[in-house]
Amino acid sequence: NLVEASNEIYSILDFKQLINSALLTIIGQVGFQCAFIVMYNAFQHRYNQIFQKGFKSFEIEKVKFEMEAPLVKYFLKNRTPVYLSKLETHKELESHCKVFKDLGIFLIAPIIYSERLQGIIGTSEKLFGKDFSQTDFEIFHILVNIISISIGNACLYEEVKKLSLTDAMTNLHNYRYFEGRLKEELNRARRNRAKVSLLMLDIDHFKNYNDTLGHQTGDDALRQVGTILKSTVRDDDIVTRYGG
Repeated sequence: NLVEASNEIYSILDFKQLINSALLTIIGQVGFQCAFIVMYNAFQHRYNQIFQKGFKSFEIEKVKFEMEAPLVKYFLKNRTPVYLSKLETHKELESHCKVFKDLGIFLIAPIIYSERLQGIIGTSEKLFGKDFSQTDFEIFHILVNIISISIGNACLYEEVKKLSLTDAMTNLHNYRYFEGRLKEELNRARRNRAKVSLLMLDIDHFKNYNDTLGHQTGDDALRQVGTILKSTVRDDDIVTRYGG
C-alpha cells in the first residue's frame, strides 16, 4: 500500500493536486478522522496556506502562524512527528498547543526540505476511537517523508516552469509567455466581442546610455522600468519584455 501511495504522490507535480492527494492518502492509509496541512507563503512570509479534510473552515484558520513562531524553531530542531501530549510539555509552545487541542489534533509533523520548515501536517485521532499503534506512527512518519520530498519536487518544478517563462534581467514575463498569452487574449476577445489593448514601449537613446555609462547601469535601468510597469498596471494586465 505504501509503495502504491508513494508512486502516486511522487507522480504529481501540480501543487494543489499533490496536497489534496497527500491528505487523502494520510487519512486512508492510517485511518485518521481528519487532517490538515499548513504551508509557508513566501509572498506574505507566513504559514497561512491551509488545506484540510474534515475540519470546519472557520476553525482551521486558527492554525496559521508567523515564520518567527516558536513552533518553527522547534521543528527545525526536532524533525519527526510528535504527539500533542509531548508538545504540550514545552512552555514556549503553549499558544500553539491550545489551538491544536481545541481542534482535536492528536499528532503533528513537520514538512521539511532544503533545510527549511515548509509547513506542518496535523491529524486527529483514528476513526471510531481505535488505538493508535507504533506501526501506525511509523507508517505516518514514512508518509510524511514521502510528502515532504514530493512537495519539494513540485516546488522545484514550478520554479523551473516560472524561469522558462520569465526574463531573468527584469523579472517580467518573456517573449514565449507573451506569444501564448496574446493568442489567448485575442481568442477570448473574439468570443466575447471585446477589445484588446496592446502597448509597446521603448527606452529612448538606450544604446547611448549603455555605451556611456556601461551595460551594468543599463541593466539597472531596465530593471527599474520593469518594476515601475509592474507596480502601475492592473491585476489583469500583463507586462512582458519583448526584446533582449
